[in-house]
Amino acid sequence: MSSEPNYKQGDSVAPNGRHFKSDSGWDVEPQISSNARTVLERRYLKKDDDGKPVETPHQLFERVARAIASAETAYGAGDAEVEKTAIKFYEMMARLEFMPNSPTLMNAGRELGQLSACFVLPIGDSMEQIFDAIKYTALIHKCLVPETLVMTDVGCMTLGSIGAGAWIETHEGMETVLEKHENGVQEVFTVETDEGYSLTGTALHRILVKTEAGDLRWVRLGQLEEGSTAVMKLGGWLGGSEACVSHEAREFVDGVDDRVIRADERGLCDFLRRAFDDHGWVAPDGLVSADLPSEKLARDIQTMMFYVGIPTARAGSRLTVCTIAGFECFKEKVGFDSKVLSERLRAVDAGRIAAEGGASSRLHEEPDDDGHFFVRVHKVVPAGRSKVVDLTVPNRHAYLANGFVSHNSGGGTGFSFSRLRPANDSVKSTAGVSSGPISFMEVFNAATETIKQGGTRRGANMGILRVDHPDIMSFITAKKDSSRLTNFNISVALTDKFMDAVQKKTDYDLVNPRNRQPLSKLDARKVFDMIVNMAWRNGEPGIVFIDRINRDNPTPKLGEIESTNPCGEQPLLPYESCNLGSVNLARMISYEAGRYSVDWEKLRRTVHLSVRFLDNVIDVNRYPLPQIAEMTRSNRKVGLGVMGFADMLLTMGIPYDSDEAMELGSKIMAFVDDEGHKASVALAKDRGNFPSFSDSTLKGRFDTLRNATVTTIAPTGTISIIAGASSGIEPIFAVAYVRNVMDKDILPEVNPIFEAVSKAKGFHTDELMKEIAAKGTLKDIRGIPEDVKRVFVTALDISPEWHVKMQAAFQDHTDNAVSKTVNFPSEATPKEVEDVYVLAYELGCKGVTVYRYGSREDQVLSVGSDKEKKAEEAAADEEGDSRVPRKRPLVTRGSTQRMETGCGHLYVTINVDEGGLCEVFTQMGKSGGCTASQSEAVGRLISLALRSGIDPESIAKQLRGIRCPSPLWQPGGMVLSCSDAVAKALERFVKDFETSKVERAVDAIAAAPVAEKQNHVDKGDVCPECPECGSMVEYVEGCVVCRTCGYSKCW
Repeated sequence: MSSEPNYKQGDSVAPNGRHFKSDSGWDVEPQISSNARTVLERRYLKKDDDGKPVETPHQLFERVARAIASAETAYGAGDAEVEKTAIKFYEMMARLEFMPNSPTLMNAGRELGQLSACFVLPIGDSMEQIFDAIKYTALIHKCLVPETLVMTDVGCMTLGSIGAGAWIETHEGMETVLEKHENGVQEVFTVETDEGYSLTGTALHRILVKTEAGDLRWVRLGQLEEGSTAVMKLGGWLGGSEACVSHEAREFVDGVDDRVIRADERGLCDFLRRAFDDHGWVAPDGLVSADLPSEKLARDIQTMMFYVGIPTARAGSRLTVCTIAGFECFKEKVGFDSKVLSERLRAVDAGRIAAEGGASSRLHEEPDDDGHFFVRVHKVVPAGRSKVVDLTVPNRHAYLANGFVSHNSGGGTGFSFSRLRPANDSVKSTAGVSSGPISFMEVFNAATETIKQGGTRRGANMGILRVDHPDIMSFITAKKDSSRLTNFNISVALTDKFMDAVQKKTDYDLVNPRNRQPLSKLDARKVFDMIVNMAWRNGEPGIVFIDRINRDNPTPKLGEIESTNPCGEQPLLPYESCNLGSVNLARMISYEAGRYSVDWEKLRRTVHLSVRFLDNVIDVNRYPLPQIAEMTRSNRKVGLGVMGFADMLLTMGIPYDSDEAMELGSKIMAFVDDEGHKASVALAKDRGNFPSFSDSTLKGRFDTLRNATVTTIAPTGTISIIAGASSGIEPIFAVAYVRNVMDKDILPEVNPIFEAVSKAKGFHTDELMKEIAAKGTLKDIRGIPEDVKRVFVTALDISPEWHVKMQAAFQDHTDNAVSKTVNFPSEATPKEVEDVYVLAYELGCKGVTVYRYGSREDQVLSVGSDKEKKAEEAAADEEGDSRVPRKRPLVTRGSTQRMETGCGHLYVTINVDEGGLCEVFTQMGKSGGCTASQSEAVGRLISLALRSGIDPESIAKQLRGIRCPSPLWQPGGMVLSCSDAVAKALERFVKDFETSKVERAVDAIAAAPVAEKQNHVDKGDVCPECPECGSMVEYVEGCVVCRTCGYSKCW
């Protein structure tokens, strides 16, 4: 098909239907869509005290442009030249011609200053190296100063004084500390609230905040702003190791003595009583205050009083009890020894405090029913450099630090576990055996946590294992249980030897990484089939061709590439980081003499300026580890890619699945790669080569070069929404889709290029647009010209082979790798997945990601039958229908667990029927008594809930952490009560039950009948709903993205 379209769109129709003003410089106003504005307001723009944007898109792009241009001063540029460069950067972004990655858009010119979010960390084959990697992972994510006060089962302690095995208070009960990390000296920031509470940690440390809408979200210290509402959680003093506070420890010095910190509640309250006796009073309005000798002492006492259950407001060294509940708690637990003060306190009526204290605005809002105490951020200020520490707290993913709800979270990290010796291998230092890489992946998974925001999760890590590792079969099936390794994307590193053995149907060697000696052999074909079947089942593991990646490694003397970033498109050496950006090809089109064509000169200018931008990012970026800073600056890798390729094809009238499109893609990427390297050569002449250039493989090809790599096709996600462009090199996901509006009308969202074509050719009607939106594709729709149908093909119209061929066309001219998803309809077979893997290897791809619709248990995408079921459930809820528990069958099966509690042995029996878990019985070791009857009641209610379809995890969450006066240690941790013991038994049973169920399912994959492939795609496949706004989402570039509100499952 000719590059000249068969239809005439007219001069008024530009790519995506938008034009720009002729203004230049800072006067250029970004012409963004309403969807893009929504994304910017939700995720990128600065906000005020109420969470409302205080920054326009113009100001955002100007902030980023000025911050990145500031790097020019390091190379001798004066103020005028820096300003000129900043204007060029701004114009390029404002005209939507180029967008950097999301961390740069968010953080450039702001306090945090971290412009990369993905890194690769090495894992060596020793305990020291393994836990160094965990330590560095924790450092990337977040750290606090060691003076931070936390609540433990032995009282209030400093963060620096506790270690692994300690029990720590979280916002959902007690939890064991898995690991403590001493993370060196870092830049830290202090958050101070209007009430005087404070927390000091690294900019990446996250705390819980309350949004204007009332939602709770995790936010980094570096992104907090004045007026943000931070969430604290009232503690209940758990008791310490000291029954009283010694006389020496009662001296009120600059801070609280450790013997006070470790006191039990009685001892602490005795200490507080002495402090308020010596320095406190009861005000006329009934509020209790104290002027303490030092501000440091006041800070410490304020936190400890908060953990006892008494919120206070602090001004300098003065503390004032600031809630009615806190006053009652002070009255009950602390009080005064002084008769005069005791009488005044006794005479105070809570109603009087509410009236007089409230009138004078000295009272704070009461904590909510869950003990959440909401405080207003007064300021976030740099606090210099300090030693920092971090804790790994599994299951709860958070703990209380100075009363603030704090979290382990942060950027994505790539790991290769290939150097770890296999399970049951010898360990000379301990005369024992190793546990293998899978067990340590579980440790890393716990250490890096699962980030949950608004009901979504982000898989933040990439885990890779070589196919010749002896534990490869365990790795391939590691995620057959979807509840395991939730913080990892996993990929198998396939070698050339393995692929050769697959093609020849022979065995291949498994090599022990400890000594590099062959350990055993496996049938390559069977291993490959297992990879294919697991990928067909749920999309993982992915594959990377590791030998091909290392053949293109420009700096082999610095090490071998073993892993990639979490999305897989950026192979990196240990301690390297991502630095990515994309050119919008939809803006690189000219229209002359009735014909659309590529504007090669504009593309050249944009590429050169983009490479300069990305090179500057390396200098401006703040790195979380000195090793990352050193390695990143040593190689100065950048990854310039493209987006809007599908838009370009549609505008030029070229079908995506055609030789012409493939040739154009190859030509464009060759041009971007060639001009990108020319730009890097020019920069090197002014600024110097990248430091490791002399030892690189590039020295013979270039006399000078600024960047070890220049091009990468990265996921564009939200930045393509901002730019109003199609994602990366992906085809369009749908021609039109339905958006539900508040009055329940159906509003079709139509691709703007298709809308222009349909109007120009005269077949546009509202009814037709609704029909297209209902199906998503033009197939089998009457009234649309065949040449238009041929051009406007969607991801699911295109055969998997064409997806791979297009990826290969771009890979031929890309330094790093290409992010691309091969989409399969739900009825696709494992054989089709296998064909794609083989084709990707034959065509020179460096890896491949597949996605079969409906294949993931926890996916946002849902098929029609699921949607109908949910609709029926929702209708039932609206009508007030109640859940009816299913009948108990005559025969059930299960198991009994003996749990040690403070009340004696508790036997917990859990049974299942065909519908899943159905009943729980509990029996105390000795019958009778109140405890036994209450445990029986708990069991009956759990059984009723289970047979009513309530999720077992939801039940366990309600029971977990309930305390009684007699907690008891047992192997695996502390049992706080009989209810807590039932929760632990339920969680353990669910984990074992789900694992065995999935194992049976995997074993049945090979024997499953092959369904015939349909010639159409169901509506459910092309119109999945966004969990945030209800619009259609797309599965592109290995992730689920909503182009209406910016929701991303990988964000």
